[in-house]
Amino acid sequence: MLGLYISGHPLEELKEQIEMCSNISTLKIREALEEQEQTGAFLIKDGQNVKFAGIINSIKKKYTKNNKIMAFVNIEDLYGNIETIVFENAYQQAGTALMEESIVLVEGRLSIREEEQSVSIIANKIVPLGTFPNGVSDTFGNQEIPKRKELTINITNLAEEQKDKLRGALKFFTGDRNNTPVKIINGENKMPAGGIFVNGSTLEEIEEIVGKENVSILG
Repeated sequence: MLGLYISGHPLEELKEQIEMCSNISTLKIREALEEQEQTGAFLIKDGQNVKFAGIINSIKKKYTKNNKIMAFVNIEDLYGNIETIVFENAYQQAGTALMEESIVLVEGRLSIREEEQSVSIIANKIVPLGTFPNGVSDTFGNQEIPKRKELTINITNLAEEQKDKLRGALKFFTGDRNNTPVKIINGENKMPAGGIFVNGSTLEEIEEIVGKENVSILG
């Protein structure tokens, strides 16, 4: 609520690990922009390959005109925030790493808008940072729903656009832990659709696409 970490920054204990696996930070970017403004020296450049580690603060998902999913992800390190743009290939490959409060390593390239003194990252790959000390999880309290018998989604009355978005969401949430079986109802037909990682955020995303009335968990 205050915009501050009362008990210390959640990345503080991972500082050494972050420094070992990343080659850029918001501090380095800020210093580079200041140096460029003062001396004209370019310490970073547009298109530069980078590795950046931080915690995901927010994810804004959207669909392109070609109905491909992408996201604008705000990621925070120990010094500030940076916008990371995630196109469909990287989005799909990220799996459950691409969730709020996940601690991730981003591999990508810098996108620098000099006229705005603005820098973002175009992600090629997003993965969990790794094994965390003291049992800290990669979702920092985004508690998983205990494994249930079945997640049922009724698509009988959905438009084709909703069905396309649902297919993308189910592919995105496919994971190797807490895989809850999914069944799709279409009229009188009930078909298995694999298994997905399920927590509150997952359900909210699916309900937004198909409507709450079309989603149920049987356990």
